[in-house]
Amino acid sequence: MFSNARISGNALTGAYSVECSCGARWSGEALRFGLVYFDPALPVAESAGHFHEAHTTSACTVAFAADFRDWLLQYWELASRAIARGADQALNTSGHAH
Repeated sequence: MFSNARISGNALTGAYSVECSCGARWSGEALRFGLVYFDPALPVAESAGHFHEAHTTSACTVAFAADFRDWLLQYWELASRAIARGADQALNTSGHAH
């Protein structure tokens, strides 16, 4: 048996919805970080949990709607910049001469 979940979401509001091929549907709001951003990890984790509980013998895939894919790309860009800033700050405060 094969199961598929489709995730859609809005990066501006953090609202998301998930539909599984078994008919299960749920929605929620992602965790906020910073002043205006939301972390898209929660619906992915919830999908994994659903698969683990409801589809133990199925091969499972997750598909992302275009809006959720855009949200993921935005999140990765923000995270990459934050990591780069952190690395720069660590280098600039390490006591090494530059």
